[in-house]
Amino acid sequence: MTRILLIQNPDHQTALSLRRKLIPHNDHQELLKKELELTSLLLSISSHAKSSSLWSHRRWVFHALFHQAPATRLCHDDESPILQDAIYQPHTHAIPLTQIEKELAFNLTACDAYPRNYYAWFHRKWIMHQLIHSTPSSVSSSDHEKEEACDSERTRLLHFLSLHPRDHSATNYISFLITTTTIPHATRVKFIQDVYTILAQYPQYETVWSFLKFITISRTITIREMVVLFNSHPDLSQLLHSLNNDDNFSMFVTHASSASGGHNTLAAQELQVRERSLILCLRTLYFIGSHFQWAEWTDDVALFLLLRLPPPAILSSPDQPPFSHSLHTKLKSLLERFIVR
Repeated sequence: MTRILLIQNPDHQTALSLRRKLIPHNDHQELLKKELELTSLLLSISSHAKSSSLWSHRRWVFHALFHQAPATRLCHDDESPILQDAIYQPHTHAIPLTQIEKELAFNLTACDAYPRNYYAWFHRKWIMHQLIHSTPSSVSSSDHEKEEACDSERTRLLHFLSLHPRDHSATNYISFLITTTTIPHATRVKFIQDVYTILAQYPQYETVWSFLKFITISRTITIREMVVLFNSHPDLSQLLHSLNNDDNFSMFVTHASSASGGHNTLAAQELQVRERSLILCLRTLYFIGSHFQWAEWTDDVALFLLLRLPPPAILSSPDQPPFSHSLHTKLKSLLERFIVR
């Protein structure tokens, strides 16, 4: 009966709660494995792939199979409060590496089936945290095998990202992986460069700009490395130089609000894409500049960047000019910091 209910409604809490009560933890490994298979079947349905209740129930099965350690067992002071939560604590008996690899492969199919599948990516964070922070006494995998598993994970992510460059949940998970895995700085920088190379092909999407903001705030690379990275892709480097050109910048400011002209031609769409890319680029530069105190956050710049251009009523207002000489000077001086000559 509960299976039928879950097929119809994967978030049926009563059905899931009853199934947990009917499966004792001790000496019922076969029942737990069958429960894992059931959740695999349910989560394979595209409409069920984003069920938070099913993913939570699946983690419960893992907890029951491998026994979670006490919440304070491996909680380090230097970890973020999120990673100190009980849900992230490693198991007393570490999950075998083969099981983790199988789980990661299955999870990626769910991420592919349902775009921006936040709950599936959260589950993936949990699985990777189990691998990275498994108890030293575990015989499930050596440190070398863990490193190989992390390398394979980075390769899988790059392939997934090339197919789904707009997936914010994927880039959020990548940010998690960059900050939680202990890898040489050169390896980390190489991975960041590979991610950036894929995302930078689509400057009209917010994922590349969100990723740049993340590596800025997290300080995973130096400021100099960040500026070099910004200029490493020809498309984004061209955006920078285009904004830094007085004629192009003035034209962008003048025509940004009416680029499409109400027409849906290919040329108009291309112009909209370029306009959106320029706006996102400028906002990101100002965010980074404010973070490093290269630029002061002022109302006139914020108004221009957040509204792109004010509506006509504000354009004629003497109190809030949409674009002034001082604003132009501020933005130009900021742009100069990001251009590698």
